[in-house]
Amino acid sequence: RAKTTCDAQASGVQLVNAERTALVFVIGSGADQGSFTAGTEFPIDGPLAMAQAVRERRPVQIEDLKDTDLYRQGHALRVQLVDEEGVRTQVSVPLVKNDVAIGNMTRSRIEQRAFSADEIALVEAFAAQAVIAIDNARQFRDLQFANAELRVRLDREEAMAEILSVISRAGAGS
Repeated sequence: RAKTTCDAQASGVQLVNAERTALVFVIGSGADQGSFTAGTEFPIDGPLAMAQAVRERRPVQIEDLKDTDLYRQGHALRVQLVDEEGVRTQVSVPLVKNDVAIGNMTRSRIEQRAFSADEIALVEAFAAQAVIAIDNARQFRDLQFANAELRVRLDREEAMAEILSVISRAGAGS
């Protein structure tokens, strides 16, 4: 088996939607990739650890997903993760920028084994780097949009200058 971050067999990233009402699944690997498709939403006010991590802006670990009230109550997602995907332990770490949670990073294990404080700190470090990458991607996208707008304005100005030149030449020849 390949060595993975914190010996986790699955991971996922969810971002807070514009309305700040839900976490939207962006990407995952392992069980998280099999369970969710891009765009799947999870209510921020919901009972899942990822939502709690975002609300409280702190890591939330569940040492045994099978030994939770959500599993015992038959919560569809929890049952799917445990019974179909085999996930037993999970840690959710918020993606925080300027004291505002913008998303969540999750690591999951198939075996029931808690993440150590050092492993959680490592995921927090990855989460901090992810926030920087997300912000850089947003800035790059904004710059591309601004450049496209500028190109449209410049093309319009060049066309207007051409039209005025033609009119000016036509008027001079009269």
